[in-house]
Amino acid sequence: MASGNVIEMKMVSRISKPSGNIGKTFGDSNKKSILAHGLDLQRQEHEFSVDVTCEGCSNAVSQVLNKPGGVEFDIDLPKKKVCINSEHSVDILLETLEKTGKAISYLGPK
Repeated sequence: MASGNVIEMKMVSRISKPSGNIGKTFGDSNKKSILAHGLDLQRQEHEFSVDVTCEGCSNAVSQVLNKPGGVEFDIDLPKKKVCINSEHSVDILLETLEKTGKAISYLGPK
């Protein structure tokens, strides 16, 4: 897990698949069916600078990012960066990360 001062963590929070057959192709009707089940096909990867200095800080980030669901993320403690793959908007992700009380800035899409 830890080697020297480097701690790498990968936390994954996945949304469950809808029950039933949603089809093998993604035509308009199947896309509407998927979206009706709460799945968003427009996941994006974003990179944030977060003032994390220790494992406790990264645990705080993990805790707040696991709450909204539909979020996959990597925390790079030495570089103080968090890379998030999610269907949520940047504004929602910023608002969520701000709950840690740490200094946050959006670096851009990854």
